[in-house]
Amino acid sequence: MRASLDLARKLLGERHLYTTVILYQIALTQAQQNQNEESETTFQECLDVVRAHGMLPHPQTATVMEPLVAVLCRQQKYSQAEAILQEWIAGHRDRPGPFLADALTVYGNFLFSTGKYDRETPVLQEAMALYRKEARPPRRQSALNCRRDLAWAWSRGGRHAEAERLAAENLPLVRERCGGSGEAAAVALNQVAALQLRQRKVDADVESSLVEARSILTPKLPFVSPPPLLTDVHLNLSTLYRLRGQAIKAAASARSARGLTKDHDKLLAAAREFAWCSSDLSRAWATAGQSEEIRRLADEAVRTLRLATEKGILDPRSLEKENAFQPLRQREDFQQLLRALRERQAKPPA
Repeated sequence: MRASLDLARKLLGERHLYTTVILYQIALTQAQQNQNEESETTFQECLDVVRAHGMLPHPQTATVMEPLVAVLCRQQKYSQAEAILQEWIAGHRDRPGPFLADALTVYGNFLFSTGKYDRETPVLQEAMALYRKEARPPRRQSALNCRRDLAWAWSRGGRHAEAERLAAENLPLVRERCGGSGEAAAVALNQVAALQLRQRKVDADVESSLVEARSILTPKLPFVSPPPLLTDVHLNLSTLYRLRGQAIKAAASARSARGLTKDHDKLLAAAREFAWCSSDLSRAWATAGQSEEIRRLADEAVRTLRLATEKGILDPRSLEKENAFQPLRQREDFQQLLRALRERQAKPPA
């Protein structure tokens, strides 16, 4: 590619768009190899050409902006990344067109990834209002991302019903653009179901969405690794069955989730499911023969908590106070786990 770049510069000049395409390919390759500083420099060269041609509002500018921002964030250059995004948005505002919403969606994603949740929601809402002005609901990827991200943002703010409606609106558009049997459809299906579960909805359509998402995501060949989202689907199925009072079925889904992940937070979520299932059964069952299943689920909760502690330090105080683990507090193995966590927390860093 370097030879092609040298030839393009010689024949076409530094600022020719074809030269910039080659630069862009080099920058992407550098980013894929984690050559962040080199990639940043090359993407900046591309952006300089975009500026020189007055093309900031052009829809293809997103193909430079998104990876450049990602490379800057990997280097923790958040202020520089935000300044570039704001420049891009200002370029759209100076020359109004249909793609300001796309730039705002990318900016909203940046705000979420840097923990600025209070600023994310209004940015995405502005983008959504612009998308709604288009003659027909847009199917381009940025519009699908906006609906998805805004639905999560609304849900974090307690607006679960509005979030569910927006996610449900997004689902057929995702299917239309990406097909009905791809991972994008599974993401949309899982989101709709998760938002319904947050409202404690347990209808057949919730299960149908999750089962379809599970079917899409489950690898068809034994040597193919499942996508991380499959863990979330199993956890949501566990929540669904538990809310229906089907603790044994819920525990089976939690077990499937645990077997798929090494993620600290997801293991903690699975441990909660086991603890809740044990607690639910202890309230529903009274016979001695059934107490063995209650104990076994509590055992699994503690074992899953141990797995979570291996992947990241848990706060013993929050574990002790968390309602989900209240039934475990009298168990010696749970107290032993808390003592080990306190000791680990008290150790000075090496």
